[in-house]
Amino acid sequence: NNRSGRRPSVGRTHQKITMPLSIFRKRHEVEEIMPIPEPLEGNSSGVDHLKHLAAFEKAHKLDPNLPMDELNDVDAALATGNAEKGLEIEHALMEDNSPYPEVRAVVRNYDVDVPANTIRAWVIGLLLCTVGSGVNMLFSLRNPTVAITTYVVQLIAYPIGRGWDMVFPDKVWNVCGVKFNLRPGKFNFKEHVVIVAMSNAAYGGGALYATDV
Repeated sequence: NNRSGRRPSVGRTHQKITMPLSIFRKRHEVEEIMPIPEPLEGNSSGVDHLKHLAAFEKAHKLDPNLPMDELNDVDAALATGNAEKGLEIEHALMEDNSPYPEVRAVVRNYDVDVPANTIRAWVIGLLLCTVGSGVNMLFSLRNPTVAITTYVVQLIAYPIGRGWDMVFPDKVWNVCGVKFNLRPGKFNFKEHVVIVAMSNAAYGGGALYATDV
């Protein structure tokens, strides 16, 4: 009996009843997780491509980052049963490139042929680490201090790398059976990132870490 005359809170009563049920359901029911569709082989049939496209549509149906135009193309291909159109969409979305336009605008879909661990990157990186650490160490005793940051290294590393391309030839050298190339192609963005990462690890905080010992 409600002696106070107030109506019982329906939301609280419902919460008290459904809370044990929700806990019971979470402990005993298995959540269904949609796996990421694997790329198909080139000899797959049109039906397999449509099935794979249907799995992709089901996995990305509620994806807010995927453009609606691409999902509409997938729905149209599945509704008409056009295997050729489905194969074209599948290659465009899942195999040749990323389905997200932001990723396609920033990241290349294939860059395995671009070298990163090169002699050019290591020599320029070690040179800038040594010079930058020495300058920061020397001018850390001055007031006001002068420090070379990784942004400065990022700006000066690129012209140094392009100057390296103008000096050294693109030739494979063989020294005691060890083959190496001082200029394996043009100075690329991977080598640029390696140099900046090395300088950031050396003096990203300003002066040398040896001053704190």
